[in-house]
Order: sequence, then structure tokens, then C-alpha cells
Amino acid sequence: MNEQKPCGCGGNNIANSALDPFEEVLAPGCDRTVSKEVCVEADVTIRPTVDARTPIVNCVGGPSLLSCRAQGFIPSDTGTCTFSVSQVLCVNVPIHFDAEARVVRGTVACGTTFPEGNCQDEPSTGCTFSQGRFRTDEELTAELLASAPGGQIVLGIDALGFSFTVASMAEVDTVYNNEVPTRPMGPGLAAYNNLYIQLLAANLNVLNNATCPFAETAIAAANAFLASGVVSNDTASTLGTALDTFNNGNAAGCPEHCE
Repeated sequence: MNEQKPCGCGGNNIANSALDPFEEVLAPGCDRTVSKEVCVEADVTIRPTVDARTPIVNCVGGPSLLSCRAQGFIPSDTGTCTFSVSQVLCVNVPIHFDAEARVVRGTVACGTTFPEGNCQDEPSTGCTFSQGRFRTDEELTAELLASAPGGQIVLGIDALGFSFTVASMAEVDTVYNNEVPTRPMGPGLAAYNNLYIQLLAANLNVLNNATCPFAETAIAAANAFLASGVVSNDTASTLGTALDTFNNGNAAGCPEHCE
């Protein structure tokens, strides 16, 4: 009997083995953040500048027949007048402190080799809502739809077969009102109506960080089935039931239903 490793490797039945509750298991890799305090000094030099602007010249009083000396002015030997003006400055210097980090690989240590993939998948941190919650909570549904890639959820693949793209709350209503225009017509229509509703809800749950391998497989199967354009009421019913099981928190190994 293999010893259970902290990373989830080893043993014949990982799902039933007791993992350390303080050990986070991620797949296929993991990111970690480390920190260190660093003191940075900056030498600041201020060099004042003085520029002459265009002089503003005004006449003071009227013209006079008296000499400048007679009026109290001292004649200049250089033909210019020089004087000093001072101004106190308050200088604000914005300084941006930042840092760059360079990571160099350290020691590599090899562990036990196993004959097959044996690392546990990253656990989901969310919980599921049934399709009824998304029908009534328009604010939640709109927020999750906006977070989807391109702001849309494709029920199927592109525009193939019976696929339908949901990109607005109006199209959400179209699904819930059993009015998807691309659905097949005829007997067994209810199975397809339910499939569209459950598939939409499953996608919204995944966007709400509630997922598992069962859900990913069921969603992919439903998308492929709708895109194929094949009419099969039994298949539509089976896929809709599987998605409903996930949405209600009853699928094995998947998140539970939100309280």
C-alpha cells in the first residue's frame, strides 16, 4: 500500500484518502507570493531656474523737461540698470518608488515516480445555484453573463446545429420562456427546452466559480450535441438531467448547492 503524499500523490484512491486540511493542492501548478521589506534611498538635487519674460512697460506720469538727475535718478555709466529681486520657492518633488524582482531556479529534487497521473485537481471554492435562482435573480445573472468571455454564453458551438448564443438579459429570458428560435420543432420539444435552461444555468455556475470535472464533461457533451443538429429527445433528456444534477449540488465530487 502506497503512502499518501502531502501533494495528493500516492495511494490507490486519492478521493477517499485523508489530506492534510492545511495543505492546499493545486493543479497543474501553483503560484505563491513571497515578500521582503526593502529600504530604498533617493538623492534629490534641485537646481533653481530663472527666466526673463517679456517686459511690460508703462509710462509714469507725463513727459518732463527736467533731467533724470534733477528728478532724483542716478545716471548709469553702462547704460543699463541692474538690480536684484529674490523669491522664496516651495518645491514639491513627486518620487515614485518601485522594484523589480528576478527569480532564478534553485535546487530541483526528484521524488517518487508513479505509473499514472495521480495528482488531485484543484478543488472548487464555489457552490451551485439551481436554474430557478438565475431566473429570478436578474442582477446576479447579468453580472455573471457580463463576466463571460466576450460577454456571452454559447449554448452549443458557434452557430452550428441547434446552438444559441446568449449575450443579453433579453436572450436569457428567451431561454427561460422556452422560445429559443434554433431549437428543433416537433414531439419532445420539452426535453430541448429543459436542456437549454440547464445548460445556461450550468455555465453561470461555472462563471460563479462552482465547477468540477463532472460539470465540465456534461457541459461539453451538451454543447457538442446541440451543435451536431441531431434530433434525439432521449439524449436531450439525459443531458438535461445530468446538468440539473450538477446545478442542484447533487453530482458526486462537485460543489454542493448554496444554502
